[in-house]
Amino acid sequence: MHLKHCFLLPSSFPEDYKIDLEKLFLCWAAAGIIKSFHDGDTTIRESGEDYLEELVTRNIVIVVKSNSIRRNMVTIVNSYSSWGSGYCQMHDIMREVCLLKSKEENFVDFINSHTSTTTINAHIPSRSRRLVVHGGSALHMLGRKKNKRVRSILCFGAEGNLWKQSSRGFRSLPLLRMLDLNGAKFKGGELPSSIGKLIHLRFLSLRGACVSKLPHSLGNLKFLLYLNLCVNQVVHVPNVLKEMLELRYLCYQLLWTIKRSWNWLL
Repeated sequence: MHLKHCFLLPSSFPEDYKIDLEKLFLCWAAAGIIKSFHDGDTTIRESGEDYLEELVTRNIVIVVKSNSIRRNMVTIVNSYSSWGSGYCQMHDIMREVCLLKSKEENFVDFINSHTSTTTINAHIPSRSRRLVVHGGSALHMLGRKKNKRVRSILCFGAEGNLWKQSSRGFRSLPLLRMLDLNGAKFKGGELPSSIGKLIHLRFLSLRGACVSKLPHSLGNLKFLLYLNLCVNQVVHVPNVLKEMLELRYLCYQLLWTIKRSWNWLL
């Protein structure tokens, strides 16, 4: 069952998308596919690589290794070895098979606010536990209704102000475990305090987001494994990261400084 979900999850990414291996492994962990790292003997990376090898062996994905050095970024890793670098892509035919299977099992729903070809109506609750959002206002529309089933939201091509009524939007997703707000814009540059209501969150990415201030309620995310703060501007981070006891991976821009001591994480 776990290998099946490992196969279906990459279909959430756009066609020909280069899926970063770090992100893929952590998405699997946030989704509960990788669980053995809690015993202290197996890391997220090791478990992820085992599943990835199975997908490669079956010619489902292509893996490209990379030795390039990341610039303007600091990565802090806790409890396991440094991540390898590289990305994977799905074979075109296998992706079509994966999408058909995902649709058949309601594994993922797609929302595109810029076209009329949406898989679901963003104004009504989704049948799937996983949502992929393409475009500006879809996520904002999604927040108008209760979506208690939703566990995962991935954003691509975010434009405009996604969370005009964001304090209301986060409350409509009480069981969310994974939230990728890549490139999202927030009203006033502030991440809403209602983010603290997502107490089941394991994965939170604000990469490229227009945000300058994080709320103290972020400390409520006790189960967070991954936090990406590579935003496009200087951001104020409150002294709450020490409360995230499960945090394994923290990424932030080298161009700005978090005003606190990192001794607890090293």
